[in-house]
Amino acid sequence: MRNIRFVTVVLLLTAMVWATGAAAGEIMVRKADNVFFCVDTSGSMMSEYHGDGMSDLAAAKVLLDRMVRAMPDLGYKSALYRFAPFKELRGLEPQELGNITQAVADLPSTVPMFGNRTPLGQGLYDLAWPIAEVPGPTAVILFTDGGQNEGEHPLPVAEQLFANYDVCLHVVSFANSEREQTTINELAGLSDCSVMARASDLLADQAALDAFVRDTLWTMKPEPAPPAPPVSKREFHTVRMDLYLEFDTNSAEIRQEFHDEVAKLGELLQRYPESTAMIVGYTDDVGSYTSNIRLSTRRAQAVKKHLMQQFNVAPGRLEAVGYGENFPAQESTTAEARQRNRRVTVFVTGWFVEVK
Repeated sequence: MRNIRFVTVVLLLTAMVWATGAAAGEIMVRKADNVFFCVDTSGSMMSEYHGDGMSDLAAAKVLLDRMVRAMPDLGYKSALYRFAPFKELRGLEPQELGNITQAVADLPSTVPMFGNRTPLGQGLYDLAWPIAEVPGPTAVILFTDGGQNEGEHPLPVAEQLFANYDVCLHVVSFANSEREQTTINELAGLSDCSVMARASDLLADQAALDAFVRDTLWTMKPEPAPPAPPVSKREFHTVRMDLYLEFDTNSAEIRQEFHDEVAKLGELLQRYPESTAMIVGYTDDVGSYTSNIRLSTRRAQAVKKHLMQQFNVAPGRLEAVGYGENFPAQESTTAEARQRNRRVTVFVTGWFVEVK
């Protein structure tokens, strides 16, 4: 038989870890996405709990309320079912404390003791249907006395649960006999992930309850390392920048609305102080070839002057040339095309940093 972990009051060290918080560099992560609480409401659960006048079922209700309050907020979805008879008290939903505690409050505290037999195997079989509909790892926390006096034995049903679904079955024992406890031990022994705890231990000591919640529902893992910083690589090349500067006819003045365009170039040259720039001015096809060469040169020089005055770029880093009406941006004689052809293009050469 595989190992069965018993959560008892002696797990004081575990409780101390819970109380003092996570170790440095660790984070709390959930073991299961979905948590199905299932409570045995058969007649045998009306046995008196440890002679204190409260039934096992009433004690299970108290313990379940404490358990959901002890769960950390890790984004679980939870559901609550009872069996004998099988009934959904809360379908699987994102866990909110107010909603799940209300569902626990709706759980009956008393049921008929006689004539209300214990179909533990059938209860697990019925629970397989809602489990089959949800993705992700699932924890089933079963509150039962381990009684079985009707229907299929629970062991083969539990084996099918483990075989067909990503599920861990944990058992809170209210066993009143050695035979009942043996059944519970066998259920918990079917999987290494299962945890068994005696209800009396969990009700008597908060540290034991916290340890059970931790062992079934969450764990500590190293905090993910921060992403590695990007690797910078310097490469020597030329960057072309098409400045959207539109000039009036026969004008080299940079209009105010285009100052932001020149600022892009100025900021680049400031960022890379070893770079140089060749500024090329253009015109439209209106006017003589010679006059357009002169006008385009003046436009390039206007950009150069702006960079020197507004961005403190050394004149030795800047070269201004004019190509006149050559290499038009648009081959057309429309007013719109000519406006686009009155422009400036810049070629910036230097060592640039690229992030890989």
